Amino acid sequence: MQVDFSVTSDEDKKSGDYEEIDMFSRPQTTNLKSYFDYHPIQPKVLPNVKSTKKIFFRSDGTNRKWLTFSTQKQALFCTVCIAHGKPNYNNFIS
Repeated sequence: MQVDFSVTSDEDKKSGDYEEIDMFSRPQTTNLKSYFDYHPIQPKVLPNVKSTKKIFFRSDGTNRKWLTFSTQKQALFCTVCIAHGKPNYNNFIS
């Protein structure tokens, strides 16, 4: 199975409405569509990581679309956890 692993970065998506919203903090209900349009950020290369495919894809090729990377914070986050989780409750959102 051939997997399309295209590069997407924070910088690629910094345009229009996204500049005004912190896309790595809990969105307001009115901004959920923009938030999920923005995510996931899954770059081909990460600092100090040998294979990003193992991070963003399961062994069967299924993409972990819930997992996103912030180049500014140099960290992985769960997009669903950020959007719907309790603030300061989960390590995947802070």
